[in-house]
Amino acid sequence: MTVARSLEPHYRDLPQWQVGFGPILVDPVVLTLESQFLKTIRDKTTFHVDRAVFKAALKQMDFTEYRMASGSTFRAGDIYFDIADEAVLAFITGGFTGDDHLHVLDTFMTATSRLANRFLRAAHRLLPKVFRDLGAGKRRLRA
Repeated sequence: MTVARSLEPHYRDLPQWQVGFGPILVDPVVLTLESQFLKTIRDKTTFHVDRAVFKAALKQMDFTEYRMASGSTFRAGDIYFDIADEAVLAFITGGFTGDDHLHVLDTFMTATSRLANRFLRAAHRLLPKVFRDLGAGKRRLRA
């Protein structure tokens, strides 16, 4: 949402903006998702890592049920550290358990997926106009 807001002063008068990003930025569902999850995830676990958040999340996790890492080899780049994502999920669910935990995760993941799809559709509407305005033109590429 930060990216879309930074573009707004430049493109808000374009029809492509008004039918794409414009409605997203004022949608109550999106604003709730942003305030409840996305801003907190960004500010505490992604762009600005708060060690205290991860320490608290790891303490509430039952390590008999979590995978620390997975991969096809032990080489750097082939390993995915599952535990990092699990800790973020534990953080955003706030210690809920059972059905409450699943409900919070379902709400978050469904809303985030819908937002990502809307964001991509809005970008696909806006980008051709922006590129044309910047001087890009169509040309046929030979195979």
